[in-house]
Amino acid sequence: MLCLFLNLSSQPELHLKYGTMRALPSLLDLVASRITDETQLNKLKNLVTNLDAEHKESGNAALEKAEANLKWKKQVERDLQNYYGIPSDDTDSAVTSTVSLIIVTICSVIDVIGF
Repeated sequence: MLCLFLNLSSQPELHLKYGTMRALPSLLDLVASRITDETQLNKLKNLVTNLDAEHKESGNAALEKAEANLKWKKQVERDLQNYYGIPSDDTDSAVTSTVSLIIVTICSVIDVIGF
């Protein structure tokens, strides 16, 4: 849904896709909570820029939420990289880094829970 929603770049496209604009604030909030990178954030910004005045407030609130979530995600990634000694400048494989962070997170959760 996130990918489909972010590929819609204007309010008329949203209206055609979803048939009504009543659910737009909820959709924007849902999408904002799932933003994971700058590309997605930029698509959301583009979409919010094209909203009419009636929906601008909910669009801006979604942008604030997405920016805060992305900032938090980046901070947690840095913290995990620092804690486990994973180089942050390792550009060889984003997939390897992501998988490593996931594994480290799972191991940390298991350690905290005490399995």
